[in-house]
Amino acid sequence: MAKFVHFDLKLPEPKWNSPLIANIMELSRLKDKRLRTANVDIFWELKNLFQDLENWASARIEGNQTELIDAVSAEVDAKTKSSVDYQELQNLKSTTIFIDQYLKDSNNKIDRSFILDIHKRVVDGLPVGKDLPGDATPGRFRTKEVTISRSDHKPPMAVKIDDYFEELQNFINEPNDAQNDFLKVATAHHRFAWIHPFSNGNGRVARLLTYAMLQKQGYGVHKAHILNPSLVFYSDRNMYYKQLAIADKGTNTGLLYWCHYFIEGLLEEIKKIDRLLDDDYVDTKLIEPTLRTALDAKRISEQEFKILMHSLQSTHKTFSSKDINDALGEDIKQVQRSRILARMKKSMLIEPAFNAKQRYVIKLTSPLLSRYVVDILIDNGFIKLPAKQLVV
Repeated sequence: MAKFVHFDLKLPEPKWNSPLIANIMELSRLKDKRLRTANVDIFWELKNLFQDLENWASARIEGNQTELIDAVSAEVDAKTKSSVDYQELQNLKSTTIFIDQYLKDSNNKIDRSFILDIHKRVVDGLPVGKDLPGDATPGRFRTKEVTISRSDHKPPMAVKIDDYFEELQNFINEPNDAQNDFLKVATAHHRFAWIHPFSNGNGRVARLLTYAMLQKQGYGVHKAHILNPSLVFYSDRNMYYKQLAIADKGTNTGLLYWCHYFIEGLLEEIKKIDRLLDDDYVDTKLIEPTLRTALDAKRISEQEFKILMHSLQSTHKTFSSKDINDALGEDIKQVQRSRILARMKKSMLIEPAFNAKQRYVIKLTSPLLSRYVVDILIDNGFIKLPAKQLVV
C-alpha cells in the first residue's frame, strides 16, 4: 500500500571517483562548446525538430497516441490536427517557446508563478477526465489527495503542497557551485514528481521544468543545446518509473541512483547534438540520404534534388534564385526560376534563410521529407524507440 514518507530536500553526495562524477565532468566540458557551424539555418531546423521529438516523447510517456511522423511534420491532415493528442503536443510546443522567451531575461526566476503558468499552458483547452490529458484547475495546485500509478509513494497532502513547493522553489534558485548544476536539475525533477502538485500534467510539467532549469543554467542552443532527456525516458518508460521509485525512498543511495540515470541520459542527448555540429556529418549522413530517398520515392523531382544538393556546397548551405542555373547546368530565365521557387516554397521544401535576404534553405520538416529524416535519425541512433514502437 502506498504511503507518504517525508525526507528533507538536499543534494545527494556522490563519491568523487564514481561514474556519476565522470559523467558530470564530461557534461561540463561539453557545456562550453560554442555553436560553430556553417549550417546555422539547418542546425536550427534540426534543433526545432528535436524539440518536437522531445515533446512527443514526453507526451507518449503519459499515453499520447500521436504518431511520430505527425509530431515532426510541418503539415498534418485535418483529422490528426483536430485530435486531442495533437493539441496536447501543440500545447507542449507553445509552452517550450514561452519558456525560451521568459528565460531570455536572466533576471527572471524559476518560481512558483512561472511553474503555475507552465502548467496552465500545458493543459490549456484539453478535456478533463480519466485517462484524459486536461486538468479541471489549470495553473493551480490540487486540493485533493492523489496516488501515483505504479508507485509505492503517496504524495504529500494537499494542505502541505505550498510548504513543499516553497522549499523546492528556494532550492532551485539558491546559488550553487557549477559542478552541482546537474545534480540540482536531477534532484529537482524528482522532487517535483514526488510532490505531485497538480491533479494532472505533473510528468509533462516536470520534464519542462528540467528543460527550463538547463536553459537557466546556461546550457542553451548557442552552446551545445542540451535537450530535455524525454527521449531517453520514453525509450524505457519502466526504467524511468523504476528509478523515480528508488529515489522516492529519500536515501542518499536512492537519490544517487536516480541522478546517475538522469545525468547519463543528458550526456547521451548532448553527444547526439554534438554530432549535429559536424557539417560534413549532417550533409553526408543526414541530408543527402534524405534527399536521395525522397527522390527514389518520387516525393521530390530530379530538378528539386539537384537544387537542394547544390545548396549544400555553398558556404552557409543556402541558395538564391541565380544559383538555380548553376545547380541545373542551364540558363533559365528569371520567370522560370521564380516558378520553381514558388513551387518549392508551396510544398515546404524550402524556407527563407535566417538573416540572408533572397536566400533559401532546405526545410527538413517538409511533409515531403520528414518521414525520411525520422527514419535516418532512428537508423543513426538519434531516436531510440521502445521495442514495440514502429514508425508508420
